[in-house]
Amino acid sequence: MAFLLSFLVTVWMNTHKPIDSVEKEESAPLPNFTAPPFSLEDLQNTQTFTLGADMKKPVIVNFWASWCPPCRSEAPELAAFYNKNKEKINLYAVNVTKSDRLKDVRDFSKKYGLTFPVLLDRDGTVSQRYWVTTIPTTFLISKDGVILDRHIGYISQYKLYQYLNHSGLGE
Repeated sequence: MAFLLSFLVTVWMNTHKPIDSVEKEESAPLPNFTAPPFSLEDLQNTQTFTLGADMKKPVIVNFWASWCPPCRSEAPELAAFYNKNKEKINLYAVNVTKSDRLKDVRDFSKKYGLTFPVLLDRDGTVSQRYWVTTIPTTFLISKDGVILDRHIGYISQYKLYQYLNHSGLGE
């Protein structure tokens, strides 16, 4: 048994790169790493939004679904925060469309008066690249494209303002 455990640990260590050894230039959905770039269409199918290096403002990326109770609770918080701070920060609401219905996404967006871009991750590729296993999951990304923080679960305006202060744009 000890031999088997030792063998499995050795195999795992030789096939998995420790987080500390990943270069900062490599992208990973973790703080202090470059955010995985993406391009997604908006809910109206009129515009494609791209996240990458050299952005004009920091970006909050929130992964959500219309059927998610914590997502429903945080939607008014996100909307109020964005409406007060849209000159300082961008907010992309990435709908995990693979597990949602487009009609429900539209209804949700209208019900909560979302004025920030609602983006559709139709095939789940972006959610996978960001290792999203729980929704909501929120990332704060600097204008240089580096992830400053990752928050899993409901996020309040208080936490969003902490993000804004962390990015150097707070009051």
